[in-house]
Amino acid sequence: MIHRNVRALVLAGLMVVVGAVGRPSSARADATCTSLLNSKFSYLQSHGGWYSYTATVVKDSLDYVTFTKGYNLILSGSYLTNYSMGADQIQFSDRFSSGQNFTFSATEPMYIWIDQTGHLWIYNNLYSYYIVSNKDMSCYGNLISAYVSGLGVVTVRIGPWSTIF
Repeated sequence: MIHRNVRALVLAGLMVVVGAVGRPSSARADATCTSLLNSKFSYLQSHGGWYSYTATVVKDSLDYVTFTKGYNLILSGSYLTNYSMGADQIQFSDRFSSGQNFTFSATEPMYIWIDQTGHLWIYNNLYSYYIVSNKDMSCYGNLISAYVSGLGVVTVRIGPWSTIF
């Protein structure tokens, strides 16, 4: 009887440990994002200019992929953003499942904001809605990425610094 109780306690303890280790945690900006973005912010404060960027959204519920490429991610207050330069960055989408295949003439202007701690906002200016709003991201190299529940995988790559288009 004692062995059975000890075995039950050990099994219960293992289940708690395995449950804690195997449980997915919510994404949050970490020290990697903070150090990456601090260096990007500091560089723009010292040198001016802007970064190019690419952004993608891959929806997990539909055959839907969005790609955006821009050249004016500047420092504006406490954000890296293209907002101050106008929403001239174009979003290309392939919405195959809804019958709207990729076309370069179906562009959608969008704004991007990234704060110094790794929070991301992406706003579709044509249809007036946030694709992503105040999402904590994870950073790897120059790549900022996260799974957004109900949307899919969102990625922003901060490209090279420049002062010339």
